[in-house]
Amino acid sequence: SAETAGNLIGQRDFLSVRHSCKQKSSVYLGGAAIQLDSFPPQAGFVRAEDGPACIIIQALDGDTRRSRFTWLLNMDVKGWLPKSIVNQALPRAQLDFTRHLRRRLTASATLG
Repeated sequence: SAETAGNLIGQRDFLSVRHSCKQKSSVYLGGAAIQLDSFPPQAGFVRAEDGPACIIIQALDGDTRRSRFTWLLNMDVKGWLPKSIVNQALPRAQLDFTRHLRRRLTASATLG
């Protein structure tokens, strides 16, 4: 990840195992941090940990252009920032991500 908040939160790297599956009209994406000696943290990065975490995308009955997006985020960014500040920043990051995702999907739908 890139540095943010005026360099208060430095660059992070993540090493995670992920799994996805589709059942009927829903998609499930899950993951959790792992540690492998063969993949140490990158120089200049803090190894953050995520998970268990998941994203669930469910089709809405009767509306093929919309879906329900559920994101359960569990993350430890590590470092020296107090957890209370991180806990305030993460929901904002989720909101920003979903806003950008919505824009991207809307743009793709109008193009194709």
